[in-house]
Amino acid sequence: MKKLTMLLCLIMALVSLSALAADAETTPTLWPAYDPVTGLWGYIDEQGAWGIAPQWERAYHFHGGCAIVDTMDVPSWQGESTQGIIDETGVYLLEPSYHIDDACCLDGAGELYLVNQYDERGSGWFNIPNRYFSGLRWTECYATRDTSYILVNMDYELDGLADRATGEIVVPIEYSSTGLYDWGIDGGFIVAERDDTRACELIEIGWGVVELPEGVVIDYYPGVTEGLIAFEQDGLYGYLNTEGEIVIPAQFDSAHDFRDGYAEVGLLDEVGTHAIIDRQGQVVLTGIGSRSSYGYNGMVAGALWVEWPDGTWGLVETDGTIRCRHTLPEEASKVFWLYEFTEDGPIWVEYSMGDDEYLCGLMSREGELLGEPQWTQVYFRQPEEPWVTVCEGGTWDGADYVGTWGYADAYGSIVLPVQYEEAELFRGALARVMLDASTEAYINRLGEVVYSWPMPGDR
Repeated sequence: MKKLTMLLCLIMALVSLSALAADAETTPTLWPAYDPVTGLWGYIDEQGAWGIAPQWERAYHFHGGCAIVDTMDVPSWQGESTQGIIDETGVYLLEPSYHIDDACCLDGAGELYLVNQYDERGSGWFNIPNRYFSGLRWTECYATRDTSYILVNMDYELDGLADRATGEIVVPIEYSSTGLYDWGIDGGFIVAERDDTRACELIEIGWGVVELPEGVVIDYYPGVTEGLIAFEQDGLYGYLNTEGEIVIPAQFDSAHDFRDGYAEVGLLDEVGTHAIIDRQGQVVLTGIGSRSSYGYNGMVAGALWVEWPDGTWGLVETDGTIRCRHTLPEEASKVFWLYEFTEDGPIWVEYSMGDDEYLCGLMSREGELLGEPQWTQVYFRQPEEPWVTVCEGGTWDGADYVGTWGYADAYGSIVLPVQYEEAELFRGALARVMLDASTEAYINRLGEVVYSWPMPGDR
């Protein structure tokens, strides 16, 4: 089903989602900090006093009452496996003999640490809510976003799904990885590709394969979205429900995933017209996108976010009325993301400028652009964090944005001056910033420094 184009779009969508996703944690009361006197890391409280005394080579942020600490004498990327997990009293929940990855907490894949050892003795995971450790029973493990499952691999060959909280296998380890990631999971269903035949199956997780109508073929992408699955039959495309029943007959040239109750399809004409349909298969808008790119990107402010073949973009009401239509700023290749930070505030618009460069501005909910885009990068955390970090004059150096950072509220008003060399998002009461090239600090929401230290060389 036009796999290459769809996968490229998927990758872009996942990248944008990882930048905007909610951080899976409770509100922290302790923050990791460096003690220049001992050369060790511990945890400070909101006033900058030590809550857990410095005792580790490195300490990381708490997520759900758990944090990774490092007892190594050399950086972890050199291959040593001496990390553990502590609770908020400093007691070990997992003794330090592993390499532990907290990226899952940071990119929206949930309250989960991936655990492994470099000597290939296996991989596993630590589930933060119930503090279950799977042990290193698998060859590889991969987190899935916003689900209670984790992908497990044996011998770098076969994949299945396990329950994060118990380790129980819920999809047998007999599929290729294709389709078992989070884009294919919806509720209790997934589309996965069988490793031996390369045929895709609709699976009710924990129960087994759902029988499909004769002649119907499904693909691992877009998988199950909002309870519907795109299928192919005799060269045409339609949609099934999770019972395996045809609910929108095969009648389109292509079929994409449902988002917020609508999906993009290709119509049967010579020019490759794309359209948006509702869950009943009724066309609500035509003339968007093209054979080579998406035109529908989901609902924003109660309207359809669309791109037209001429490169313009905007919001369209579900009855087909255009709310707004805009051209891209000079040198921008596309709108990378539209973000509703609040239900009543402006929409944040992020443009892709190519080569990992971005430009961000604001638009009213009625569709009026609010001045020229003014920030080169913005980072969000939802739903608990009311402020964003904004960067002015920044450029991508291959690892991070180099520029001047500050803090803004949901309406784009600066709440702490754009003056820091780096600035993390606030985690509860404090945020970590770089005051200058060699000094890190924690500030409170008044911008006051509560603790600072000279940056260690192995930061």
